[in-house]
Amino acid sequence: MHQRCVARREAAQQRYPVKTRKLRRTAESLWMALARNPAGQVWLAKRPASGIWAGLYCPPCFTSRETLDAALAQAGVHDATHEPVFVHVLTHKDLHIHPVRVGCAGSASLAPGGAWFDEGEWSALGLPAPVRKLLSNA
Repeated sequence: MHQRCVARREAAQQRYPVKTRKLRRTAESLWMALARNPAGQVWLAKRPASGIWAGLYCPPCFTSRETLDAALAQAGVHDATHEPVFVHVLTHKDLHIHPVRVGCAGSASLAPGGAWFDEGEWSALGLPAPVRKLLSNA
């Protein structure tokens, strides 16, 4: 058994096991507008091909409360309820998600490139786990 031990054979036990590079964890905050229209549909858009949740459908996300509030004001939305913040842990990042429930008129949109989806439609889409949970609990 000792013959197969590279560290012993090389008399270099202090170098083993080889330390792997540790990932540097970061944190990011996202304000997520969970918009519903009077018909109960939710507004979702496909995420960019790179980055967090690449290619998945997601409600509009904003990097700050101010940018969220500005988008709501521009869309003419005044019915917003801020819910408790929660943390979604990824392998390299902690996402602090600030869900905001928003009531919208049928034609309003909070972000370009999205559409209104019925529950039967959005439940069949590729959604990030925290988005699916938030929409299911609505």
